[in-house]
Amino acid sequence: MRGTVQNWNGYIIRTTGLTESIMSLAPQVVKMTMTKTKDSIANEIDLNSESHDGTSGSMDHQPEYLDNLVDEIARERDADVVLFYGLVDRHNADRLIRDIEIREKRKNVFLLLVTPGGSPDAAYIIARHLQLQYERFLLFVPGLCKSAGTLMALGAHELVISNYGELGPLDVQLSKKDELGETQSGLVGLDALGQLQKTAYDTFEEFFLNTRIRSGLTSQMCGRIATDLTNGLFTPIYGQIDPLHLGETGRAMSIAQKYGERLIGKSRNISSQNVLKLIGGYPSHTFVIDRLEANDLFEEVTEPTPSEQMLASVLGLLTIDPKPVPETIVKFFSNENQEQ
Repeated sequence: MRGTVQNWNGYIIRTTGLTESIMSLAPQVVKMTMTKTKDSIANEIDLNSESHDGTSGSMDHQPEYLDNLVDEIARERDADVVLFYGLVDRHNADRLIRDIEIREKRKNVFLLLVTPGGSPDAAYIIARHLQLQYERFLLFVPGLCKSAGTLMALGAHELVISNYGELGPLDVQLSKKDELGETQSGLVGLDALGQLQKTAYDTFEEFFLNTRIRSGLTSQMCGRIATDLTNGLFTPIYGQIDPLHLGETGRAMSIAQKYGERLIGKSRNISSQNVLKLIGGYPSHTFVIDRLEANDLFEEVTEPTPSEQMLASVLGLLTIDPKPVPETIVKFFSNENQEQ
């Protein structure tokens, strides 16, 4: 792409057309937004608005510089530009879907998603609807996009991930027994069971070999002794395992896999093997999957364009960390398509 090479905030970038005029405002815009809280940004851009019918807010009260920036992204991507900030749940999924249904849509959708996670059912509904309503679903990850957000990423045809962007594993979080409001990965119980089985086998083997070598007894007798000793050690431990809870955990862990299989059938941006890696291949639910790691998992992962990175900078804290989330923001930044 032809254009002028500029140095902005230490980054050497190539700019063209409207991007140059926006870039000229960049230092002032970035300085302004870096000192603002989430609420002050939301009030200025009118992010908190929700129409009387429950649909997401429009872009009626955005500053002109943001309008120009969004217009350029919409033209570059031929896409509706949407912000989803906060928890993924059915209410906000319905808000987004209702708004999509009544809009004059562009060919593609560019979803800026910042979320700590939420309902896998709602994540699947949003991703599937975007797949069905648009030719291409592009997901912009400027900051945290964890758990249910990563499930939505499985449905995207392309991931745009900034230097701050991070996805996370897909292991389902379950409520801790007897602990109010606390959760743990569904993999914890399954991993513990697997480790217990391995330890029991190793213990039996050690008892058997030591008895056989040192006592001179027959293998059959040594096997019985090793079995009795191993049972004595591990029966009380196995007795604490709740088979119903194990079954519940297994079914919960299959949610991400089953939804993932359906989404990647249309996006074709990640293999089934790598979906399984997202579910069970990482040591913790908070593990950081940055752009480099995502490149190993997904087929199409790109860096944001200058205008897309500028949008993240303009929105400041909204695009980095969704905690705490007093209110979920669902907003179409771009105007409706006027070319139909």
